Amino acid sequence: MDFAWCMIRLPYNLTPVQANPLLNNLLEALPTVEWIYFVLAIITFLSLFFVTAPYGRHNRRGWGLQINATAGWILMESVALVALPLLVVVFGKSLNAVSIVFLAIWCGHYLYRSFVYPLQRRPYSRNMPLLVVGLAIFHNLLSAYINGIDVFAVRAPYPVQWFFSWQFVMGMALFVAGMCIHIHSDAVLLKIQRQNRGYQVPHSGLHRYLASPNYFGEIVQWTGWALATWSVGGALFAFFTFCNLAPRAVRHLQWYRQQFSDYPGTRKALIPGVW
Repeated sequence: MDFAWCMIRLPYNLTPVQANPLLNNLLEALPTVEWIYFVLAIITFLSLFFVTAPYGRHNRRGWGLQINATAGWILMESVALVALPLLVVVFGKSLNAVSIVFLAIWCGHYLYRSFVYPLQRRPYSRNMPLLVVGLAIFHNLLSAYINGIDVFAVRAPYPVQWFFSWQFVMGMALFVAGMCIHIHSDAVLLKIQRQNRGYQVPHSGLHRYLASPNYFGEIVQWTGWALATWSVGGALFAFFTFCNLAPRAVRHLQWYRQQFSDYPGTRKALIPGVW
C-alpha cells in the first residue's frame, strides 16, 4: 500500500521504464520509502521534545567530532540542491512549464539555504557536530528522492491548465509568503549577529510574536509546495518539516525565556497567538 489513500491526486502510475532496471527500482521503492519517511517524521517529532538538537545556541560537548558550522551547513543543504535535479536528469523526462516552475522554486530555496544564508553569517569559530551534518544529509537525500520521483517522474507532466488550478495558485502564494517570512526572519537575526554583541532579543517582523518565525516561514513554504504539487511526496515533506522544526521552536522559546528575564511573555513558539 502507498499513500494514495490520504489525498485526492493526479493519476499515480508507477509505469515501468523500458530497459532501465535502476529507474524501475527507484519507482518501485517509492511507496516503501514514503512509509519509512512518515515513521521517521514521527520519531523525530517525539525525540526532539526529549533531546535538544545540538547545533547553534544549543551545541554542546558529547556529540562526537565537530566541524566548522558554515562548512557543515553548506554541505548538508547543498545535497538537496544537487540530488533532486540529478534525479530529474536521470529519468530523462522532458520538463514542461509547470515542472520547470516546481524545479525553479525548489532550487531557489536550496540555493538560499546552501549558500546565501550560511555565507552571510559572521565568520567565527562556532562548530557543529558531524553527526548532525550526517543526519541532515540523510534526510535531504530522502526528501529529494520522494519529491524528485513523485513530482517529476510519477506525476509529470502536469497539464498546463494546472497553472490555473486552485491548488497551484494557493500553493504558490503560500510558498512565496513563507519564503519571504523565512528570509526576512533570518535577516533580522543576521543583523543582530553582525553587531557582535552576542545573542539579543529580536524585535522586528514576526519576531515580535514568535520565537522562531524563520521556522514558521519554512513550514508555510513546504505546505505551499505540497498544495501546489498536489503530491504525497510534497505532503510528507511538509509533515516532516513540521515534525522537525516544531519541537526546536519550543526549545528556542524556552531558551530565550531562560536567558532574558525581560523576554516578552506574549510571544509564542511557532504559531502567532496559538502555540
